[in-house]
Amino acid sequence: MTTKTLILGGYGAVGREAAAALAPHTTVVVAGRNPSKAPEGVEALRVDLTDFAQVEAALDGVDAVLMCAEIDNARVARAALERGINYADVSATPSVLAAIASLRPGTRTETNAKTESASGERRGRAFADSREGGPGEIVAGLGEGGLGEVVAGSREGNRVEREGNRVGHEGGRAEREGGRVGHEENRVGHEGGRVGREGNRVGHEGGQVGREGNRVGHEGGQVGREGGQVGVVAGTRGGEGASDSAVGGAASGWDRAGGSGATAVLSVGIAPGVTNLLARYVSERAPGQPVRIGVLLGSGEKHGAAAVGWTVDGLGQERGSWVAEFPVPYGRRTVHRFPFSDQHTLNLADVRTGLALDSRASTVLLGLANRPGLASFLRRPGLRAFTEKVFGGLHLGSDGFAVMAEAGGVRASFAGNRQSLATGLFAAHVIRRVCGMRAGVAHIEDLVDPAEFLTALAADGFRLEI
Repeated sequence: MTTKTLILGGYGAVGREAAAALAPHTTVVVAGRNPSKAPEGVEALRVDLTDFAQVEAALDGVDAVLMCAEIDNARVARAALERGINYADVSATPSVLAAIASLRPGTRTETNAKTESASGERRGRAFADSREGGPGEIVAGLGEGGLGEVVAGSREGNRVEREGNRVGHEGGRAEREGGRVGHEENRVGHEGGRVGREGNRVGHEGGQVGREGNRVGHEGGQVGREGGQVGVVAGTRGGEGASDSAVGGAASGWDRAGGSGATAVLSVGIAPGVTNLLARYVSERAPGQPVRIGVLLGSGEKHGAAAVGWTVDGLGQERGSWVAEFPVPYGRRTVHRFPFSDQHTLNLADVRTGLALDSRASTVLLGLANRPGLASFLRRPGLRAFTEKVFGGLHLGSDGFAVMAEAGGVRASFAGNRQSLATGLFAAHVIRRVCGMRAGVAHIEDLVDPAEFLTALAADGFRLEI
């Protein structure tokens, strides 16, 4: 049972909602630079999240950490796990989640350090100071990893996996080049599409090499294990270039036998989070079928600067659109593919996530801005501030939201009002259950039963259809 929870970045919209939900069940310490914003019934602590010594001091005496900011996330996660403290993170940024998922006992790679440093420099203070929260609010309120000991056989698997990642990354680069040629060279679509398809093929082959690495690592890594498997998911979607260790059976690394016994939970929120659970639910009932995830967000809800910045950063990063069937009152809506992390961390062969806004007019504007050429133009230094102002000022709809997943005719959905509230409640459910979850680093869909968890969350005032 969790008796004391530290919420870092807890003065934003998501952190405040999580604190209010947890207060009746555990002692809550809300930490950040604005203690006056702490809700009633919790302890307020002034902590500058850019000063890691202050963060470490705040960890003393707590059982769990809920991270609601994007400042040195992997470093904070490591510090918590090394102390046997459970950890949950509402981040929706793929690079942040990949850095946490790649943790290994006693090490912190140069790549992880650079990733975290860049993330903190770009988003950190905006997240900590954001009046309404951060990316977790707009997508999640908007891998997998094993912290594992790697035996001789699995080291070879990891080497092959890295080769798979490299090839997958090259494939993604070729695909993006193909799209750029198709767009900028006067719509030479056929040739650009051919290059894109070749990039996809190379990315797929890179993933195959990565899976071979997983097999080698599995066969060699049985020594001294308790029957758990060391898995590797390589070549994530042919462009991210980040590998996530799959957690299967007994957790890798920080396991109950040789690690701290603590758990780190990733994909906590709406998207990722609820979307991961819906995708797992439908994929298990339609094995091998493509999975399509739809995220519909209320453009009438006010979002903070960091959340708006996350959206602008995501414009033009993914391509494609399709029609998704959302629950009433939304119905059939066009969604535009968007770089939500769920599609890159779910261990599924074919999964895509698209975004729509509850206002149809706002969705049309989103579709236009999501074109790569226009997206790059809107992010130019002289225009970015104006772009963020426009997106931040779009309040044409309501505060409602809905997410859905479909595979082979099997559909499931979750809907309600106020993404920030839903994300905070989701996080509170995770913290209350984390002591009963297996040790290690994992995304939420590998730690809970989707139907059971979502049913409990829906009892807080949301609509679940499965």
